[in-house]
Amino acid sequence: MLFSVVIPVYNIEGWLDKCVKSILNQTCKDYEILLIDDGSKDSSGQMCDWYQENYHNIRAVHKENGGLSDARNYGVTFAKGEYLLFIDGDDYIAEWTLEKISHMIRNEFPDVILSEGMYYVQDGKAVLKKTFCAEKVHMISGKDAILYTSAISSDWSACDKCYRTAFWREHGYQFCKDRLAEDMQLIDKVVLQAEKVCMIPTFYYYQRTRGDSIMNNVNVRFMQDILKNLNEWEEYFRTAFLDEKIVCQLRALHAKTVRHAIWGYLYFVDDENRERLLNESKPYVEYLRYSSLLELKLVRILIRLIGLKNTCFVLGSIKKRRNKNG
Repeated sequence: MLFSVVIPVYNIEGWLDKCVKSILNQTCKDYEILLIDDGSKDSSGQMCDWYQENYHNIRAVHKENGGLSDARNYGVTFAKGEYLLFIDGDDYIAEWTLEKISHMIRNEFPDVILSEGMYYVQDGKAVLKKTFCAEKVHMISGKDAILYTSAISSDWSACDKCYRTAFWREHGYQFCKDRLAEDMQLIDKVVLQAEKVCMIPTFYYYQRTRGDSIMNNVNVRFMQDILKNLNEWEEYFRTAFLDEKIVCQLRALHAKTVRHAIWGYLYFVDDENRERLLNESKPYVEYLRYSSLLELKLVRILIRLIGLKNTCFVLGSIKKRRNKNG
């Protein structure tokens, strides 16, 4: 069997059918679907059972709720395919995805296959956000892939990629349980350790099911987990003996993450959490010097002039104004 498609399922009864059908409609049929019901309280679990009863290549696995990371890890243990794909149950993929990846596998046998971006679907409209151009690069090492892609934009998603199952298991990769932003903690490390990486056009459609207002995006736990990821990355930098250029480039990406995911939202956090997150994020001010982005250079200057706390209020005010103006 060529592909194992791992789909975590939790309370997505209104979305799951589109996700599963996007795989059933693939032009390549050499796959299994693993539906990992993570303790759903709606009819999602029953839907998983129905798919298993009606399709020979679909397996439903039920478990106690442990979160997205735990469901993915659990799914990998059942995988029989040579390659793994992770698809969130409220998203879907293009019908040519597995066919195109299968051609690359036959020709190159890569450890990881990267998609050049992701479609963001909202109100029925799909907007493409590209991390790089797949046509310019065919097959490179994981380290070169990080240098190439991270120079353009970050893409930590586990879902818009494909992984050789033996490679994944040999390295013992695990998503960090009970952590938000879990992809940031792991995926770039997976790519870095790959000997062969291939690149293909965008195949993944991310459905934006949550509201996008400022308050819907303020999540103290998410911000805290971002900082945990950054701490773990610093430890990785100290022990992995990476090329200094890679370290600097990843720190530049992490600086962008801190600016947008933490400093840009501290304005909207309660006083106690604001002070704590502010103090915990201070060490990453130093990351700004690694970035060549004008936006981050201006943030660095602003911090020098008025301090980090006041800079966060400025960034939050800008975000609030932009949100108000649509």
